[in-house]
Amino acid sequence: AGGGGGPDLERRIVIPLSLVTGFLGGGKTTLLQRLIEENQGRRLAYIVNEFAEADVDCRLLNLVEDKVVSIPGGSIFCRCLSGEFLRILQTIPERFDAPGSPLEGVVIEASGIADPKVTVSMLEETRLDRVYELRAVVSVIDPGTFLKLIHTLPNVISQVKACDVALVNKTDLHDEAALQELETEIERINPRAKIVRSTFCRSEIDILAAPAR
Repeated sequence: AGGGGGPDLERRIVIPLSLVTGFLGGGKTTLLQRLIEENQGRRLAYIVNEFAEADVDCRLLNLVEDKVVSIPGGSIFCRCLSGEFLRILQTIPERFDAPGSPLEGVVIEASGIADPKVTVSMLEETRLDRVYELRAVVSVIDPGTFLKLIHTLPNVISQVKACDVALVNKTDLHDEAALQELETEIERINPRAKIVRSTFCRSEIDILAAPAR
């Protein structure tokens, strides 16, 4: 990306980037709310991608404008919005950096149908890998729907294949046998994923501090 509006490719501090995926109703927005509440003292930016034209997630989160960028109306990994997504990533540093207080990280909430496997190649092809370091992909999983969805929505499998952390949410609503069956399937799809159980997306993970791939 050339021209005056591109990313600062000489930026000395690479910005940690983390991606949150998961099908509708799994708890992505709850996780984002928790991250925002627990990191109010940090300079973080949030990109919220909602497939619907009306950006429901941003209204639910009640995010302030100086922390969030909204991209409604499709998936950021599809051709229809990938250009807009990359343009926003290019402008994030100049928009959120402040003198003596650089941006500490970016958290992206992808739409429920997102297929995140192209993230690394997108950053490399646009030279944005000089600005951002992909720290972790977190897949938020609902035990009540996951085993059904993997047979009807291939992108749900792709989200688990790409994830570093499989955050199994709503564990208080399911018995141990059901959770073990779910975790066995997650391990089959992605043996390297760290499986973390949670209720209301509470966990000890810091998704911006997770080791890079």
